[in-house]
Amino acid sequence: MPLNKSVDTTIFDKKPNFMGIFLVTSIIGIILITLSVYRASSELEIIHEVDNTHRLVSAMLGEEKLSQIMRAGGDSKNNQNLLAWQPDYRFFIISKQRIQAMQKGTEDEARYLSEIDLESTRMNQRGGFFSDDDKVFTWTTLASSNSNKKLLVVHTFKSEGNGALAFVYKKRIIIPVFFYLWLMVWVSLIFNHLLKKLKKQQAQLKRMALHDALTGLPNRSLMDDRLGSLIKVSKRENKKFALALFDIDAFKTINDNYGHAYGDELLRQVAKRLEGVLRESDTAARIGGDEFTIMLHDIDETTWHDVFERILTTLVGPYTLLNTIVRVNVSMGVTIYSVHGKDVKSLLHQADKAMYKVKAAGGGMCMAEHASNYTKTESCVNG
Repeated sequence: MPLNKSVDTTIFDKKPNFMGIFLVTSIIGIILITLSVYRASSELEIIHEVDNTHRLVSAMLGEEKLSQIMRAGGDSKNNQNLLAWQPDYRFFIISKQRIQAMQKGTEDEARYLSEIDLESTRMNQRGGFFSDDDKVFTWTTLASSNSNKKLLVVHTFKSEGNGALAFVYKKRIIIPVFFYLWLMVWVSLIFNHLLKKLKKQQAQLKRMALHDALTGLPNRSLMDDRLGSLIKVSKRENKKFALALFDIDAFKTINDNYGHAYGDELLRQVAKRLEGVLRESDTAARIGGDEFTIMLHDIDETTWHDVFERILTTLVGPYTLLNTIVRVNVSMGVTIYSVHGKDVKSLLHQADKAMYKVKAAGGGMCMAEHASNYTKTESCVNG
């Protein structure tokens, strides 16, 4: 039904873009995952170093040497020889929450370590890390089965840079990214479905606001809007168009004699006949009660009479209303832009005057300001 299709606004015609939603959300998600992994990569690298330090020192010392270190304590020259194999590491003994230096020149570090809470920096069972003067230090502890003391090993952390980051990305980011993409596919599909439902509901609300509930034709609001737009276009392009206003003669008699259900059915059938005779570019509207308007867009003014005559012939005649046949007459007033008016109000006013002139003459069609030029039709209400 070309007269009733929703072509008056563009916001409701925009289709939800599934691929756009998917791509945008996926790119944002991957960036966030990448940034999160980047921030976590240094901690992962630190954990890796803590574990390596623990394994390395355990392997180099063994249980026997570790027990020997615990028994000798921090002042033992023998301990100095045992620990000299790795000058990059600094060794301390933890005894009853007190940290004791085992190498010369590390006394200040031992005091500093005693002042901080190492346990609060723990990352796993083997150790953790802490920062001091923009430097990062890893630590791990080794316990001897023959002593309640522990060996504390501290090392200055040095990141392996992009190589380590690439390794972390390779190991850690693939599964989250694929999971996120899978999740975004479903989120996008659900979002797309909800948008379609919302668009459908909006279109229904728009149609209810702009169309007559009984006939489905545009209502007064939409007719005024289209008529105003047509006036602007016609003025800009220096064109004319025809506007007709008509109502059904003795419509009240039908309601009184048969009931409002018959009157409603008559209005629906009138609208259906209009849809069948008008072009797609033309507009018919029900503006209230039994009054209708017709706008013929971009029509040659020499042919408007024949077109309206055909429309009038289509509208006049027998109607089958709930198994009852009735005959009706129609009175139509016609105006031409910009002959009879240049705005919505004046065009409708002149059409209304012409319609009542021809109605007083018995029905038919009448051009505005030319009430004598009408075509009379022979029809009547039939019970």
